[in-house]
Amino acid sequence: MRNLGDAPHGPERQDPNRDKTLHGAAEATSSAEAQFGTDRALSWLRRELRRERARGRSGHWTYNLSRHLALLRDVRRAEGEALTARPAPLPGTRRAAPAPRLSLDPV
Repeated sequence: MRNLGDAPHGPERQDPNRDKTLHGAAEATSSAEAQFGTDRALSWLRRELRRERARGRSGHWTYNLSRHLALLRDVRRAEGEALTARPAPLPGTRRAAPAPRLSLDPV
């Protein structure tokens, strides 16, 4: 008999392919494959953060401030890792502007 505490919570319950995506990025054989996996994981985190923000703004009963803050922390960490993992631009080329920082302050 399973305890209720054994049930998966959070992203594992919502998206069973999440672990495959995150582990796939770490185990990729080429830098292009690794970048694709990292970008995919980052887009998943951003999407979940947008959903959590929408729940908070609408006053939905499932809004969880702890989840919101954890997602924000993970997105910022992943964005920082993605910026340091990208190769340096070739001489004479322009680098794209950094992505805007996410904040908890309402716009």
